[in-house]
Amino acid sequence: VTSFIAGSGNSYFNGGNVGIGTTSPNNELEILSSGSPRISLRTTSETVGEALELGFQVGTGTNSSTNSVGIIKADITQASPSALKGDLVFQTNSGDSVNTKMVIKDNGNVGIGTTSPSPFNWGNKHLTCLASGSNQYFGLDIIGSGNGAGAVIFGGGSGSGAATNIARAQISALDGSHLVFSTNAINSGSSFTERMRIDSAGNVGIGTTSPASEANLSLAANSTTEGGHLVLFKGTSQTQ
Repeated sequence: VTSFIAGSGNSYFNGGNVGIGTTSPNNELEILSSGSPRISLRTTSETVGEALELGFQVGTGTNSSTNSVGIIKADITQASPSALKGDLVFQTNSGDSVNTKMVIKDNGNVGIGTTSPSPFNWGNKHLTCLASGSNQYFGLDIIGSGNGAGAVIFGGGSGSGAATNIARAQISALDGSHLVFSTNAINSGSSFTERMRIDSAGNVGIGTTSPASEANLSLAANSTTEGGHLVLFKGTSQTQ
């Protein structure tokens, strides 16, 4: 085992594992602490455009796109005298070319396939997925297990006045290949009531979970005193 520690220039350990807080490291570098161990990368200057990088390489040559498997970067986006801000950038190698695949912006927006999430500047927090290139498709797979459903839930809460943690609506794909649209009937809690269904045969049911196979659209009453209605109107007046 050869080791060399210099006050300036290169230092190295050649052979064996290195332990910090332990005399029996099981890996090349192992840190043991009774608290919360932390590895820090620091730069001496606070300059917009600078980055702190953690690279994953193969081989022993100089870092390049031909031996870099991936890189995680913390980019400084705002610096002194203003409050410090930064983006977290994830890059992978897609053929001797290391490119950004995902970014978490300093405002909390997340981009996959784009470094500029929230292209329409609507709302406050966004996950933007972009398929780059010409005529490319982007897919979002939501898959349940076994007979379980895949669902998208829309809600509100976490301190927005009295409306705290409300599940407001849901779109789900149920066992049997039915697409179901549900809403929260009491605008409170997390219970849903099914409002519309497109079954596997293409039949549409509103207010019913069993649309008639003889019809493309089935309307059911929402109470014992009301019938099913289909209202057609123009403008802003709902005159039947």
